[in-house]
Formats: sequence, C-alpha cells, structure tokens
Amino acid sequence: MSAHEAQVNLMQSVFHSNIAEGLGGGALHLQNLPLFMFGMDFQDNSAISGGGGVLFWQSSLFSTLPSLCPPAETDLIHSCSKYSPSYTCSWRTCTSEISTDTTKIDSICQQDNFALYGSCIASDYKQLELLQLQEQIFPGLSFSLIAVKTDAYNQTILSDSASVLQAYLSVENTLEHSVAFIGAGSIAKYTTGKATFTLSIKATGWKVTSFSDTALGRKFFIGVEGSDSQTGNTMRSNLIRVEFLNGISICPSGYILELDLLPTFANGTATCSFCKTGTYSINPLANAPDTSNSGPACIPCPAGGDCSQGGSVVHFEVGDWLAVDGIFYLQSCPRGSQLINSSTGGSVGLFSNVLQQCRQCPSGKYIINPNMDECQGCSAGKNNVVIPLY
Repeated sequence: MSAHEAQVNLMQSVFHSNIAEGLGGGALHLQNLPLFMFGMDFQDNSAISGGGGVLFWQSSLFSTLPSLCPPAETDLIHSCSKYSPSYTCSWRTCTSEISTDTTKIDSICQQDNFALYGSCIASDYKQLELLQLQEQIFPGLSFSLIAVKTDAYNQTILSDSASVLQAYLSVENTLEHSVAFIGAGSIAKYTTGKATFTLSIKATGWKVTSFSDTALGRKFFIGVEGSDSQTGNTMRSNLIRVEFLNGISICPSGYILELDLLPTFANGTATCSFCKTGTYSINPLANAPDTSNSGPACIPCPAGGDCSQGGSVVHFEVGDWLAVDGIFYLQSCPRGSQLINSSTGGSVGLFSNVLQQCRQCPSGKYIINPNMDECQGCSAGKNNVVIPLY
C-alpha cells in the first residue's frame, strides 16, 4: 500500500506476502504523512531492492519522521492537527519517534519480513556519516575516507549504488571550499550505500620554526556533498577536522616535510616526501649538512653507512655513531682505523657529512689514536710494535 501526504489509519488488518519494488516498503510506503494503527498482522513482506520489509517512510522534506502512534483497541481515531515534529492528536500525544522507541517497532514487525536494508522499518536518506580510516593524516600523502548514507534509523541505505559525491576541504569550519585540496580520488560513487575516497591534502600555511617544531596557521575540515540519485535531494555531510601532528611526527618515518616556499619556508604548502636510495631521514625537519639550503632535506648517506633502502634505514658496520638533530655523526673508530669526517681527509678541518667513515690503515702503516691521529708509515728496516691505547 502506498500513500502520499494524507493521514493513514489502519485497524486490525493483515498484510502477508507482499513484495515492493524500488525504494521499498514491503507492506506500506508512506510519504510525508502520519500513521495510526493497531491490531495489525505483518508477515512475509519484502522489499528486495529497497528498505523496510514492513514500512518505508519517505519524508526527506521534514527534519524528523512522522510519528507512529499505535493506539489501544478501545481508542477512537479523531481528527489530528497538521504535522509537527511531535505529532499531536486530540486524544493522544506521541512523545517520541518510532526511531527511538523499540517497543513501537516490535509491536508491528512480527516475523519473516525482509528488505535490502531495514527488515522491518526504514526511511529514505537522512544523513551522510564520514568515517576516517586512519588516525593520522600526513601532508600530501594518501588516506582513505568513507561516506556512509544512512536512513533515520541509522541503517546503511544499501540500495544506492548510483549517487556520486564530491569531497572538499573547508577552511576554518565554514562552507568555503579551499584550493588546498589535492588528489584524484576526490570524486566517488556509492556502492551499496558507501562511497570510498582516496584523498591527499596539501594544506597552505605551514611554517617550520625549528628542528623539532612546525606550525599550521589555519584549521582545515573535510566534507562531502552530492545529489541523492533516489530522491533528487542534496546530501551534505558533517565537517570533520583534519588533524595534522606537529614537530617530528608531522611525517612518517623516512620522510621529510618538503615545503614550497624557498628560502623562508613560512606560510607555504607542504608535502611529506620519501627519501630515496642513497639518502635517509630520521627527522622530517632536519637540515642537510654540506649545503646552503636551510629547509628540511633528505640527508646524504655518509661513506661509512649503507642507505641502499632509503627512508629511515641506515646500517653502520664499523664505528660508533650518534644521531643529533636528525643527522648521524661518527664518534669513534676501532683500533687500526682512522676516523674521517672532514674535507681534509682526516678528523681535523671543515666537517663533511658524506666523507664520514672509519678507514682501515693499509699494510705498512699504523695509528695510535684512531679518533685523532692519521695513519703513519713504519720506519724503513724497523719492526714497530704498537701498544694500542684505545
């Protein structure tokens, strides 16, 4: 049974083995109207491709659903006032919607009713809910976002596989759309009531204040919107805050925060970039030595290290190394080796990151202090005995 914008009164009626097509309502499909009933029997009704095996409300024009009032058998149905959020009858007031009153739902559902969603009661579109699939979002890196289309009873509307949604970035929690949004996955189509976006955000307003601190000058929010293919109404989600961490947690391990504005690195856009083979990053804000650039950069691998995997993976087979402000420094070398960390080829002079290594003294040479001395040649015709002091 289908009714549109009129009051429906049902008393001691039987609805068995009915099948609905389209939006749904195996037994009843009601649009923008109240329903009063008692003594009903609903069994084996179905809405195979829609919602509500027993009852489907179509009432997107209202902020709440019409009330469902099941009067006692001794009650008489009288004329009622026009629709209001709490539907009031001259003989009874429904103080809660059926969506919040499980007793009312149980009173009409009975058994063996089926629908694609909401085996008993369902409605058309009520809200879009955004589900963020990961706790942290990194600048410029992809993340997933799911928009779920639900009815007034928080049931996913599985019948929608046609509506298309557009994701957008909002500035300071307004409906103003921002151009700081990137990523080819900002448009998604529903599949059984869910739309999955693959997004990346390159927000503006970044500033690096030190080796361990960053600042983002504005707040950003994500929302999605589109047209409901089933009703033609506009769907718009709530806005959720884009949460970036600050400091050395701004990017994943092995990445650097690459900013667009040189040389100030203030109030620009930023992206987390992975450090390629031959470089490393253990602090996304670290400056590279041996260069005049003052912004975050991947650190070139020192001669005594192995950075063949890139990212944050560095292997040192010889020497003791210490990480300071995101850079590995060679501290000491084993006996018989010379510490190299300067452009002069030794340990004295202008520091060179890429030359850092422990160099084994060749045959015919020796060293007393591997961290300060140089390899020296043995005197001709003499056998030198070196007592290691370190």
